[in-house]
Amino acid sequence: MSSALTKYIATAALMIGSASAADDDSLAFQHKATWGNHGTSTAFYSPAFETGQDLFTLSVTKLTKTTYTNPATTDLLLFPTGTFCQGFLSPNVNVQNAGSWAATLDLTTTKDITLSSIGLNIKAFGANGLMQANTRTAQMNFSLKSAEGITLATGNAGSNGFTIPANTAAGINITMNTGLTEALQAGNYKLELTCERTTETAGAFFGLQSITLNGDIVPEPASAGLLAAGSLLALLRRRRAA
Repeated sequence: MSSALTKYIATAALMIGSASAADDDSLAFQHKATWGNHGTSTAFYSPAFETGQDLFTLSVTKLTKTTYTNPATTDLLLFPTGTFCQGFLSPNVNVQNAGSWAATLDLTTTKDITLSSIGLNIKAFGANGLMQANTRTAQMNFSLKSAEGITLATGNAGSNGFTIPANTAAGINITMNTGLTEALQAGNYKLELTCERTTETAGAFFGLQSITLNGDIVPEPASAGLLAAGSLLALLRRRRAA
C-alpha cells in the first residue's frame, strides 16, 4: 500500500471517529420550559423555554376539571388571587376534595426525537392562594397523543403519587418515564397532564412551575463525505483480499 493512500485512509478513519463522537455528544437533550408570573390574570399562557426553543414549542390550549362526586368535566381557569400561586400554572380546583384537573398542551418538535421522560416541578398552595403550610400528596399522570388523537404513551408519578413537604416554596421535582420504543417524527402532538387525589383527605391545590423534556435527537443521514470515506475503506479491503 502506498504511503499516500495509507495516510488518506487513516485521516478518513479519524474523521469518521471524530464525527461520530461529536454527533453522540450533541444528540442528547434536556429542554426545560418555565411558567412565569400571571398576576391576577386567569388567561392561559405558554411557558418560556430556558433551552430548546429551536427544537420544541409548547403551549397550554385547554384546562379542565372533572368533579369527583358527579364526574362531569368543565372548563377551568387559573387561581385568580394570592401572591404565591401567581408565579406558576395554578389550576383553580381543590384536587383533594373537589376534582382533578387536566392541562392539554400542544407540543411541536422540529426534529425526529426519542422522548425518554417528562420532568415536572410541582407546587402546592391553599385556598388563600398562599404556599401550602402542610404536607400534601397527590398523583400526576401524563398521556401523549398524536395530532390525530392516537395515544402513544402514558405514565404517572409512581404507584404512590408524589408528596410535597410543608412550606416547600420551591416545590418538588418528579420524573415520568414515557416507555417509548419508537422515535417521534417531527410534527405536532398533544400532551395531557392530569393531577388527581390519592388517599389524602385534607384539601390542597397543585400547580406546575416547569416542565422538562428529556431524550435524544434522531441522527441525520451521514454526509456525502463520510460515505465516500467509507467507500474508500471498502475498496482497500477488496484490494488487500485480492
